[in-house]
Amino acid sequence: MPLLPPDVSLEVGNAASRLLREALRGSIWNGEAPVPVELITESLRGLTIEWTPLVRGEAALTLLGALDREARVLYLNENERLLFQRTIGLERFTIGHELGHFELHATPGRADGGSSCGVGDVARREVEAETFSAYLLMPAKLVRHHAQGTNTALWPRIYSLREIFGVSATAMVYRLHDLGYKTPERSRQDAS
Repeated sequence: MPLLPPDVSLEVGNAASRLLREALRGSIWNGEAPVPVELITESLRGLTIEWTPLVRGEAALTLLGALDREARVLYLNENERLLFQRTIGLERFTIGHELGHFELHATPGRADGGSSCGVGDVARREVEAETFSAYLLMPAKLVRHHAQGTNTALWPRIYSLREIFGVSATAMVYRLHDLGYKTPERSRQDAS
């Protein structure tokens, strides 16, 4: 995943942290993993989460979700339900991603007030939404707490953390790497 400039990454991280603090104050979240992204989306932002068939013009990309700010609906692609079922954490991460667009990009009255995202998009807004989702679902303080004293370069630990946070193993590896931990891929690269 492309990296964001430090100032943008900080801005995205601050937006996720503000939302988590709001969830704590509103007793929607207890401060533990997994973060209840569906409840935050619906209760704090008033968005409805619906499954509907979504079609993307470019066949090379898989459309996972979309946001309609005006209707206050976050859509998950019914056509990709099997992919969501096979990939642990993908549904939660996609909700976090679309919520990221809502928090960071979807300004009322803008022509691009809605969004739709697919695997393979690398535009800056997509990277920001991916980063927001990672920061929201895997807050640094909680990741550090659960990773403390363990060997994050081993797959069994990645799978354990994946279960704790309700995300995919890939998302967990990226977040650990982002926080400076050794991961299975990073260990292999360091050895060569």
